[in-house]
Amino acid sequence: MNWMRNFLQKGTIFAQGSCWQVSPPKDFPLFLRNLVVLIPNHSILCLEGSGASPEVRTFLESRAPENNMNISCSALSPSPERLHMVVTHENLMELAEILESSAAHGVPTHVYVFHESVLLLQWSDASDGSSPFFVSSKVPEEKVREFCGLNNCQYQGF
Repeated sequence: MNWMRNFLQKGTIFAQGSCWQVSPPKDFPLFLRNLVVLIPNHSILCLEGSGASPEVRTFLESRAPENNMNISCSALSPSPERLHMVVTHENLMELAEILESSAAHGVPTHVYVFHESVLLLQWSDASDGSSPFFVSSKVPEEKVREFCGLNNCQYQGF
């Protein structure tokens, strides 16, 4: 995982022309439920700065990847809490349900998704509710369009 550590420590984001810019969804649990449209199973979801409740933390830790990437996903200092989860349809549905059904509400500061050695999604400042997120151009436009339709978002090439 050295490639990922080096990649993230540099604060690298998508270069212009290599991604889709997506307007922020208004409903984070719905975003999670529909993430399966964009992201392949067994990708890694990284939530940073979540201030996660004990219930959410326990859930995510029980679904962490075997090779936990104990790395910072952003350039924030000191490093905020970061939790990782293997992406499956079931994991995303359960996490969304936990967030909706408890005092666990909260949007993490940053959201990242990796598949194999590729950053597929980067959402910096997700918690502010107004920042767009970016999806790699490796994700076909049809999938981005479908995701945006399900989340009432807009997208454009960036």
